[in-house]
Amino acid sequence: MTIKKLYKESWKFIKTSRVYLWIILGLFAASIAFGFLFPVFFTDFITKFIEETLAKTQGLGFWQLFLFILENNILTSAFGMLFGLFFGLIPLVLVFFNGYVLGFVASKSVAASGASVLLRLVPHGIFEIPALILSLGLGLRLGLFLFTRKKKFLDESAKILKTFLLVVLPLLIIAALIETCLIIFAG
Repeated sequence: MTIKKLYKESWKFIKTSRVYLWIILGLFAASIAFGFLFPVFFTDFITKFIEETLAKTQGLGFWQLFLFILENNILTSAFGMLFGLFFGLIPLVLVFFNGYVLGFVASKSVAASGASVLLRLVPHGIFEIPALILSLGLGLRLGLFLFTRKKKFLDESAKILKTFLLVVLPLLIIAALIETCLIIFAG
């Protein structure tokens, strides 16, 4: 089977996963709004997380930073997808938390520097957010297919893995490259 055919099948599989993707996207949008409007929950935890991340990335060169960002994005996406096995609950929790943190950070950034600061999130978010939505939506689908026949579940798992490798992973690579360039070259 050619890579082109595998890639086409992955996009076809994504189309059949629309319901799961819409659920994840809806929760993500709601949690961003919630985090933006009510940036009062988990303040210490989020602040500590950001400070620790900044400390880990301090002084990293271009490729080191790229690999750091890519690794974090792959781990979040892959774990969210794989841990969908727990009845799809983990993808729901992850999408809510990620959305809340994004809304929280956006709210604090706008308060400190004005709305134009949000434009810095757009370039890498164009690729990273769809990758996250796809992986968590597929994780939700995986969790709900857990109760089907073994052959059906294994078939679904193979399609999900193929889609992750051919669609989600390239999106994460592009997002990490853009984010690294923004950090290194835009300061």
